[in-house]
Amino acid sequence: MNEAGAIFQALIRLPRQLESVLAKVERDEIGIRAPTLERGLANLELSLRRIVYALIFIPLVVAGVQLQIGGELLYAGLFYLGAIMVLVGLVLARPKRH
Repeated sequence: MNEAGAIFQALIRLPRQLESVLAKVERDEIGIRAPTLERGLANLELSLRRIVYALIFIPLVVAGVQLQIGGELLYAGLFYLGAIMVLVGLVLARPKRH
């Protein structure tokens, strides 16, 4: 008899609890955390950032070599300097902290 009363009371409380949960969902008070997904996205973002740095670094070096071969040492040096700056950014790239 006590079990039946407990079940009955739980059934009576259920609609109120569901309404409370749905209200929280509507107000965006319920959040889902997925740490493995967040780490995966951070790693993907870091990889993409490094690819962008590499795509900038390579043409700077190639242009510097071409200018050096052509005898334009000042401009070649400027391109090498830019390449070094990008290389430093590439090496120091870290995942963003949220």
